[in-house]
Amino acid sequence: MNKVKKIVSILVTSLFVFSASGCIVKTEAGKENTVVAKVGEEKIRLIDVKKQMKSNEDLIKQQYGDLTSQDAKKALESSYVNMLERVAEWKLLNIVAKENYESIIPNLDNIEAEVEKQVNITKEMYFDNDDTKFKEGLESMGYTLDSLKDSYREDIRYSTDLVIAGRVEYEVTKNITVSEEEIKSYYTTNVASYTTNPGAKLYHIVVDTEENAKEIRKKLKKDAKFEDLAKEHNKDGSENYGGLLGYIEYDSTSFDEAFMKVAKELHGGQISQPVKTANGWEIIKAEDVVKDTKVTPVEEVKDSIKERLLANKRSSEFATKLAKWKEEKGFKLYESKLKKNIF
Repeated sequence: MNKVKKIVSILVTSLFVFSASGCIVKTEAGKENTVVAKVGEEKIRLIDVKKQMKSNEDLIKQQYGDLTSQDAKKALESSYVNMLERVAEWKLLNIVAKENYESIIPNLDNIEAEVEKQVNITKEMYFDNDDTKFKEGLESMGYTLDSLKDSYREDIRYSTDLVIAGRVEYEVTKNITVSEEEIKSYYTTNVASYTTNPGAKLYHIVVDTEENAKEIRKKLKKDAKFEDLAKEHNKDGSENYGGLLGYIEYDSTSFDEAFMKVAKELHGGQISQPVKTANGWEIIKAEDVVKDTKVTPVEEVKDSIKERLLANKRSSEFATKLAKWKEEKGFKLYESKLKKNIF
């Protein structure tokens, strides 16, 4: 019995040290074992949150140089609070999976089958089971199918809670659909978003003097590239984009009146003579000119509308379920304990 008491005493002492003033001060191990959330009877400790924070900490270090400044500490604390809720939600969804969706829990003895399952879920949830959209989507995010599978292998082995949480969301939302009527209704309500008013994609080069502007105009006539000269002379941020200002509607009041008067007269690909504006002397180039109001037909945008509505409906349904489960199971976050033990 005395031996047991001695072991317990050693374990407790290892988590705390006494300061010179007699106050108990937690060691690093003691801090990491602090309970920062409870989901039902399951406890989440600081170490559980810390394990998920490495990439976040790296980003904050990259932004602030280190984690010692007040701004860096504030950013880190906010990131920890957000991660705490995520980790607690993963735990909650694991409990829900064991009770209601046992078949979705990954079989770690058959990783490759689980990887294929994860790929299929991704394709269905985000790319409407369309192979072409799936391939294009992966490319836009910098993935190949092989690199995506590698990522999923890592997740299934080392972030099982995250994988299960995603699969619960899939189970809850997989039967949600969007009707043709919903698509048409959304289009009608938001037709202004699919309407292009008269205007053009405008570029400019801006300098301080008329003399400089005339010299640049001569260079352009000799086949100098507009984007190169914009990069050389502009100082307003557009130099990084070849002088591009964006698609500007002709009735815009955000630009100088003299600038817009000249811009309206330009044809596609045409470059103006130097014009005096509030910014200095500008040379303007127009592309993709639209002279009449153009409304994109619903048939051309129905796929993107469907994706938007489907994502919104899935998000809403899952949020409702999540809130219900939090209330039923008991979901408590101890943010003050978390903040007290981060540093």
